[in-house]
Amino acid sequence: MVEIVERSSDGGRGRPTQLYGLTQQTRSHNLHKLADALLQELLEGLQPEERLAALERVASRLGEQAAAHGSLTQRLNVCVQLLNTMNYQARWEARASGPRLVLSHCPYALILPQHPELCQMDLSLLDGMLDTSVAQVARLAPSQQGGKVCVFAVSTG
Repeated sequence: MVEIVERSSDGGRGRPTQLYGLTQQTRSHNLHKLADALLQELLEGLQPEERLAALERVASRLGEQAAAHGSLTQRLNVCVQLLNTMNYQARWEARASGPRLVLSHCPYALILPQHPELCQMDLSLLDGMLDTSVAQVARLAPSQQGGKVCVFAVSTG
């Protein structure tokens, strides 16, 4: 995001000069390094099944606002809304084989190379929010819009 700061020109005549700069929200931060360090600390020394259990607990905390109530369509809508508050740029699509969730942005992209297990955490997050089985069918696959997407097939049974 860009903020505009107006300054008056010499003598107060004419249009004010506009200076453009980054807003406080978009200035550089250190969150990806913090998240990387926290994940290393959390997962270090754990056996694979313990790592998975820890990530499932994290996913449960992230998705606790999305109570699994109502029809699958209602749950998908609530899930997409919550995911979008977490910057996933999510949407769902109806398919003959069943619904699919499409995530157009990976909020963990900066640390995903060091922590590919975050994809498993996303899967656990979706399973919990939708209260049904979800399978990842594409990971950072090229999309028709030019970006990369992750796609999850949602079980209807």
